[in-house]
Amino acid sequence: PQPRKLGRATTSSISMTPLVGHHSIQARLRQLVATQKLPHALLFYGPQGVGKATCAEALMAHLLCGPGAGPGLSIDTTSPLWPQLQAGSYPGLFRLQLTDRKSITVEATRQCISQLALSAESWRILLVDSADDLNGNSANALLKTLEEPLPQTLIILISHRPATLLPTIRSRCQAMAFLPLDDSAGRQVLSQISLPDGLDRQHLQTIWPHAGGRPGYALNLATLPPAAFKQLDQFWQKLPHWQSYEIYDMAQQLAKLFPTDEVLFDLIAQRLGQYGRAPQPAALAWAKLYPFLHTARTARQTYNIQRTLVLERTLLAIVQTAQAA
Repeated sequence: PQPRKLGRATTSSISMTPLVGHHSIQARLRQLVATQKLPHALLFYGPQGVGKATCAEALMAHLLCGPGAGPGLSIDTTSPLWPQLQAGSYPGLFRLQLTDRKSITVEATRQCISQLALSAESWRILLVDSADDLNGNSANALLKTLEEPLPQTLIILISHRPATLLPTIRSRCQAMAFLPLDDSAGRQVLSQISLPDGLDRQHLQTIWPHAGGRPGYALNLATLPPAAFKQLDQFWQKLPHWQSYEIYDMAQQLAKLFPTDEVLFDLIAQRLGQYGRAPQPAALAWAKLYPFLHTARTARQTYNIQRTLVLERTLLAIVQTAQAA
Protein backbone atom coordinates (compact mmCIF):
# COMPACT_ATOMS: atom_id res chain seq x y z
CA PRO A 1 0.00 0.00 0.00
CA GLN A 2 1.28 3.43 -0.92
CA PRO A 3 1.47 6.13 1.76
CA ARG A 4 -1.36 8.65 1.50
CA LYS A 5 -0.20 12.26 1.77
CA LEU A 6 -3.01 14.43 3.05
CA GLY A 7 -2.29 18.08 3.63
CA ARG A 8 -5.77 19.09 4.74
CA ALA A 9 -8.79 17.75 6.55
CA THR A 10 -10.30 15.14 4.27
CA THR A 11 -12.34 12.02 4.48
CA SER A 12 -10.37 8.81 4.22
CA SER A 13 -10.88 5.39 2.72
CA ILE A 14 -10.22 1.99 4.31
CA SER A 15 -7.48 -0.05 2.65
CA MET A 16 -7.82 -3.73 1.85
CA THR A 17 -4.58 -4.66 3.63
CA PRO A 18 -5.24 -7.83 5.66
CA LEU A 19 -4.88 -7.68 9.43
CA VAL A 20 -2.81 -10.68 10.51
CA GLY A 21 -1.59 -11.40 14.03
CA HIS A 22 -1.93 -9.10 17.07
CA HIS A 23 -4.66 -11.46 18.30
CA SER A 24 -4.71 -10.24 21.91
CA ILE A 25 -5.11 -6.61 20.80
CA GLN A 26 -7.87 -7.58 18.36
CA ALA A 27 -9.72 -9.47 21.08
CA ARG A 28 -9.36 -6.59 23.53
CA LEU A 29 -10.64 -4.02 21.03
CA ARG A 30 -13.56 -6.25 20.02
CA GLN A 31 -14.55 -6.58 23.67
CA LEU A 32 -14.39 -2.80 24.18
CA VAL A 33 -16.63 -2.23 21.18
CA ALA A 34 -19.08 -4.97 22.18
CA THR A 35 -19.43 -3.63 25.73
CA GLN A 36 -19.58 0.00 24.55
CA LYS A 37 -16.51 0.82 26.63
CA LEU A 38 -14.30 2.05 23.80
CA PRO A 39 -12.30 5.07 25.05
CA HIS A 40 -12.40 8.34 23.15
CA ALA A 41 -8.68 8.12 22.37
CA LEU A 42 -6.36 5.22 21.61
CA LEU A 43 -2.58 5.19 21.20
CA PHE A 44 -1.21 2.40 19.04
CA TYR A 45 2.55 2.29 19.50
CA GLY A 46 5.37 0.02 18.40
CA PRO A 47 7.98 -0.36 15.65
CA GLN A 48 7.15 1.13 12.29
CA GLY A 49 5.64 -1.31 9.82
CA VAL A 50 4.19 -3.91 12.25
CA GLY A 51 0.53 -3.22 11.37
CA LYS A 52 -0.61 -0.41 13.69
CA ALA A 53 -2.39 1.57 10.97
CA THR A 54 -3.85 -1.62 9.49
CA CYS A 55 -5.30 -2.50 12.89
CA ALA A 56 -6.66 1.04 13.24
CA GLU A 57 -8.46 0.72 9.90
CA ALA A 58 -9.85 -2.68 10.88
CA LEU A 59 -11.14 -1.20 14.14
CA MET A 60 -12.80 1.68 12.30
CA ALA A 61 -14.59 -0.68 9.90
CA HIS A 62 -15.50 -3.08 12.73
CA LEU A 63 -16.98 -0.21 14.74
CA LEU A 64 -18.96 1.31 11.85
CA CYS A 65 -20.05 -1.84 9.98
CA GLY A 66 -20.37 -4.22 12.89
CA PRO A 67 -18.57 -7.51 13.56
CA GLY A 68 -18.29 -10.20 10.93
CA ALA A 69 -18.53 -13.95 11.41
CA GLY A 70 -14.81 -14.34 12.10
CA PRO A 71 -12.86 -13.63 15.30
CA GLY A 72 -11.07 -10.47 16.31
CA LEU A 73 -11.79 -7.31 14.34
CA SER A 74 -13.74 -9.08 11.61
CA ILE A 75 -16.05 -6.86 9.55
CA ASP A 76 -19.63 -7.27 8.38
CA THR A 77 -19.03 -6.54 4.70
CA THR A 78 -22.79 -6.68 4.00
CA SER A 79 -23.22 -3.40 5.88
CA PRO A 80 -24.28 -0.49 3.64
CA LEU A 81 -21.41 1.52 5.13
CA TRP A 82 -18.72 -0.89 3.88
CA PRO A 83 -18.76 0.38 0.26
CA GLN A 84 -18.61 3.95 1.58
CA LEU A 85 -15.54 3.18 3.67
CA GLN A 86 -13.79 1.54 0.75
CA ALA A 87 -14.58 4.46 -1.54
CA GLY A 88 -13.66 7.10 1.02
CA SER A 89 -17.15 8.60 0.92
CA TYR A 90 -18.09 8.07 4.55
CA PRO A 91 -18.15 11.69 5.78
CA GLY A 92 -17.22 11.00 9.41
CA LEU A 93 -13.82 9.39 8.88
CA PHE A 94 -10.70 11.56 8.76
CA ARG A 95 -6.99 10.93 8.47
CA LEU A 96 -4.24 13.39 9.44
CA GLN A 97 -0.86 12.62 7.91
CA LEU A 98 2.40 14.26 7.05
CA THR A 99 2.53 16.20 3.81
CA ASP A 100 5.77 17.15 2.08
CA ARG A 101 6.50 19.45 5.02
CA LYS A 102 8.75 18.45 7.90
CA SER A 103 5.86 18.16 10.35
CA ILE A 104 2.06 18.16 10.53
CA THR A 105 1.15 21.84 10.76
CA VAL A 106 -1.15 23.40 13.32
CA GLU A 107 -3.31 24.71 10.47
CA ALA A 108 -3.90 21.20 9.11
CA THR A 109 -4.61 19.90 12.60
CA ARG A 110 -7.13 22.64 13.42
CA GLN A 111 -8.86 22.18 10.08
CA CYS A 112 -9.17 18.45 10.68
CA ILE A 113 -10.56 18.97 14.18
CA SER A 114 -13.04 21.54 12.87
CA GLN A 115 -14.28 19.17 10.17
CA LEU A 116 -14.53 16.41 12.76
CA ALA A 117 -16.72 18.59 15.01
CA LEU A 118 -19.01 19.56 12.11
CA SER A 119 -19.61 15.98 10.98
CA ALA A 120 -23.13 14.78 11.79
CA GLU A 121 -22.40 11.06 11.52
CA SER A 122 -23.19 8.68 14.37
CA TRP A 123 -19.45 7.99 14.76
CA ARG A 124 -16.72 10.49 13.99
CA ILE A 125 -13.24 9.02 13.75
CA LEU A 126 -9.84 10.68 13.35
CA LEU A 127 -6.68 8.69 12.60
CA VAL A 128 -3.41 10.55 13.19
CA ASP A 129 -0.67 8.66 11.35
CA SER A 130 1.70 9.36 12.82
CA ALA A 131 1.49 11.46 15.97
CA ASP A 132 5.31 11.56 15.92
CA ASP A 133 5.02 14.05 13.04
CA LEU A 134 3.06 16.63 15.05
CA ASN A 135 5.03 19.75 15.92
CA GLY A 136 4.62 21.56 19.22
CA ASN A 137 1.72 23.77 18.11
CA SER A 138 -0.19 21.02 16.33
CA ALA A 139 0.28 18.68 19.30
CA ASN A 140 -1.21 21.30 21.62
CA ALA A 141 -4.13 21.84 19.24
CA LEU A 142 -4.86 18.11 19.31
CA LEU A 143 -4.44 18.00 23.08
CA LYS A 144 -7.35 20.39 23.55
CA THR A 145 -9.64 17.98 21.69
CA LEU A 146 -8.33 15.04 23.75
CA GLU A 147 -9.07 16.97 26.94
CA GLU A 148 -12.59 17.91 25.81
CA PRO A 149 -13.73 14.95 23.68
CA LEU A 150 -16.77 15.23 21.47
CA PRO A 151 -19.54 12.63 21.91
CA GLN A 152 -19.38 9.57 19.66
CA THR A 153 -15.84 10.50 18.63
CA LEU A 154 -12.82 8.22 18.41
CA ILE A 155 -9.28 9.48 17.93
CA ILE A 156 -6.56 6.94 17.13
CA LEU A 157 -2.93 8.00 17.36
CA ILE A 158 -0.21 5.98 15.66
CA SER A 159 3.27 6.32 17.13
CA HIS A 160 6.59 4.68 16.34
CA ARG A 161 8.38 6.66 19.08
CA PRO A 162 5.86 7.20 21.91
CA ALA A 163 8.51 8.63 24.24
CA THR A 164 8.70 11.71 22.00
CA LEU A 165 5.00 12.52 22.44
CA LEU A 166 3.79 15.04 25.00
CA PRO A 167 3.19 13.26 28.32
CA THR A 168 -0.21 14.99 28.49
CA ILE A 169 -1.19 13.42 25.16
CA ARG A 170 -0.04 9.96 26.23
CA SER A 171 -1.93 10.22 29.52
CA ARG A 172 -5.22 10.93 27.77
CA CYS A 173 -5.07 7.87 25.53
CA GLN A 174 -5.48 4.19 26.23
CA ALA A 175 -2.21 2.77 24.97
CA MET A 176 -1.75 -0.55 23.21
CA ALA A 177 1.69 -1.95 22.36
CA PHE A 178 2.26 -3.65 19.01
CA LEU A 179 5.10 -6.14 18.69
CA PRO A 180 6.81 -7.46 15.54
CA LEU A 181 5.07 -10.39 13.86
CA ASP A 182 6.47 -13.90 14.00
CA ASP A 183 7.85 -15.44 10.83
CA SER A 184 4.68 -17.28 9.84
CA ALA A 185 2.35 -14.32 10.33
CA GLY A 186 4.73 -11.94 8.59
CA ARG A 187 5.08 -14.13 5.52
CA GLN A 188 1.30 -14.51 5.42
CA VAL A 189 0.91 -10.73 5.25
CA LEU A 190 3.49 -10.47 2.47
CA SER A 191 1.70 -13.15 0.46
CA GLN A 192 -1.63 -11.29 0.65
CA ILE A 193 -0.94 -7.57 0.36
CA SER A 194 -1.15 -5.77 -2.95
CA LEU A 195 2.27 -4.66 -4.18
CA PRO A 196 3.20 -1.37 -5.82
CA ASP A 197 4.31 -1.60 -9.43
CA GLY A 198 7.83 -2.89 -9.86
CA LEU A 199 8.01 -4.90 -6.62
CA ASP A 200 8.51 -8.64 -6.91
CA ARG A 201 6.74 -10.82 -4.33
CA GLN A 202 9.50 -13.42 -4.35
CA HIS A 203 12.09 -10.72 -3.63
CA LEU A 204 9.85 -9.51 -0.81
CA GLN A 205 9.85 -12.97 0.76
CA THR A 206 13.63 -13.18 0.33
CA ILE A 207 14.34 -9.97 2.23
CA TRP A 208 11.74 -10.73 4.94
CA PRO A 209 14.41 -12.01 7.40
CA HIS A 210 15.95 -8.51 7.30
CA ALA A 211 12.66 -6.78 8.20
CA GLY A 212 12.61 -7.61 11.91
CA GLY A 213 9.01 -8.85 11.91
CA ARG A 214 7.67 -5.69 10.20
CA PRO A 215 5.79 -6.30 6.93
CA GLY A 216 5.44 -2.58 6.21
CA TYR A 217 9.18 -2.14 6.64
CA ALA A 218 9.76 -5.09 4.31
CA LEU A 219 7.96 -3.13 1.59
CA ASN A 220 10.47 -0.32 2.01
CA LEU A 221 13.41 -2.73 1.97
CA ALA A 222 12.11 -4.39 -1.19
CA THR A 223 12.86 -1.22 -3.16
CA LEU A 224 16.58 -1.81 -2.57
CA PRO A 225 18.59 -3.97 -4.97
CA PRO A 226 19.26 -7.60 -3.91
CA ALA A 227 22.97 -6.80 -4.07
CA ALA A 228 22.58 -4.51 -1.06
CA PHE A 229 21.54 -7.36 1.21
CA LYS A 230 24.15 -9.71 -0.23
CA GLN A 231 26.87 -7.18 0.52
CA LEU A 232 25.69 -6.63 4.08
CA ASP A 233 25.33 -10.38 4.65
CA GLN A 234 28.90 -10.81 3.42
CA PHE A 235 30.10 -8.44 6.10
CA TRP A 236 28.33 -10.34 8.89
CA GLN A 237 29.35 -13.77 7.60
CA LYS A 238 33.03 -12.90 7.54
CA LEU A 239 33.11 -11.60 11.10
CA PRO A 240 35.51 -11.43 12.87
CA HIS A 241 38.03 -12.09 10.09
CA TRP A 242 38.16 -8.65 8.50
CA GLN A 243 41.39 -6.77 8.03
CA SER A 244 41.45 -3.03 8.60
CA TYR A 245 42.36 -2.29 4.99
CA GLU A 246 39.29 -4.26 3.78
CA ILE A 247 36.84 -2.24 5.83
CA TYR A 248 37.16 0.88 3.69
CA ASP A 249 36.20 -0.99 0.51
CA MET A 250 33.21 -2.56 2.26
CA ALA A 251 32.09 0.87 3.52
CA GLN A 252 32.28 2.26 0.00
CA GLN A 253 30.21 -0.59 -1.42
CA LEU A 254 27.52 -0.26 1.24
CA ALA A 255 27.35 3.51 0.74
CA LYS A 256 26.63 2.96 -2.96
CA LEU A 257 24.03 0.25 -2.44
CA PHE A 258 22.10 1.91 0.41
CA PRO A 259 21.02 5.40 -0.70
CA THR A 260 20.12 6.58 2.82
CA ASP A 261 21.67 6.16 6.25
CA GLU A 262 18.39 5.37 7.99
CA VAL A 263 17.81 1.92 6.50
CA LEU A 264 21.44 0.80 6.68
CA PHE A 265 21.91 1.83 10.31
CA ASP A 266 18.57 0.28 11.20
CA LEU A 267 19.65 -3.05 9.71
CA ILE A 268 22.96 -2.84 11.55
CA ALA A 269 21.19 -2.10 14.85
CA GLN A 270 18.85 -5.03 14.25
CA ARG A 271 21.75 -7.44 13.79
CA LEU A 272 23.52 -6.06 16.85
CA GLY A 273 20.36 -6.84 18.81
CA GLN A 274 20.71 -10.49 17.79
CA TYR A 275 24.35 -10.56 18.91
CA GLY A 276 23.28 -8.89 22.15
CA ARG A 277 21.44 -12.07 23.11
CA ALA A 278 24.72 -13.97 23.32
CA PRO A 279 25.92 -15.27 26.71
CA GLN A 280 27.78 -12.91 29.01
CA PRO A 281 30.27 -11.26 28.81
CA ALA A 282 29.91 -11.17 25.00
CA ALA A 283 26.40 -9.68 25.25
CA LEU A 284 27.73 -6.75 27.28
CA ALA A 285 30.41 -6.08 24.68
CA TRP A 286 27.83 -5.97 21.90
CA ALA A 287 25.49 -3.79 23.97
CA LYS A 288 28.23 -1.16 24.26
CA LEU A 289 28.05 -0.67 20.49
CA TYR A 290 24.56 0.86 20.70
CA PRO A 291 25.74 4.22 22.09
CA PHE A 292 28.50 4.23 19.46
CA LEU A 293 25.97 3.58 16.70
CA HIS A 294 23.68 6.32 17.98
CA THR A 295 26.57 8.78 18.15
CA ALA A 296 27.65 7.88 14.61
CA ARG A 297 24.15 8.44 13.23
CA THR A 298 23.73 11.72 15.08
CA ALA A 299 27.12 13.04 14.00
CA ARG A 300 26.42 12.14 10.41
CA GLN A 301 23.07 13.98 10.46
CA THR A 302 24.22 16.98 12.49
CA TYR A 303 27.63 17.73 11.04
CA ASN A 304 27.24 16.18 7.56
CA ILE A 305 30.39 14.09 8.05
CA GLN A 306 31.48 12.12 4.99
CA ARG A 307 29.25 9.09 4.78
CA THR A 308 31.96 6.58 3.91
CA LEU A 309 34.05 7.70 6.89
CA VAL A 310 31.16 7.20 9.33
CA LEU A 311 30.43 3.76 7.88
CA GLU A 312 34.09 2.77 7.99
CA ARG A 313 34.39 3.70 11.67
CA THR A 314 31.14 1.87 12.45
CA LEU A 315 32.16 -1.32 10.68
CA LEU A 316 35.59 -1.22 12.28
CA ALA A 317 34.05 -0.93 15.75
CA ILE A 318 31.86 -3.96 15.00
CA VAL A 319 34.83 -5.99 13.81
CA GLN A 320 36.90 -5.08 16.88
CA THR A 321 33.98 -6.05 19.15
CA ALA A 322 33.60 -9.40 17.35
CA GLN A 323 37.30 -10.10 17.71
CA ALA A 324 37.23 -9.28 21.42
CA ALA A 325 34.08 -11.30 22.05
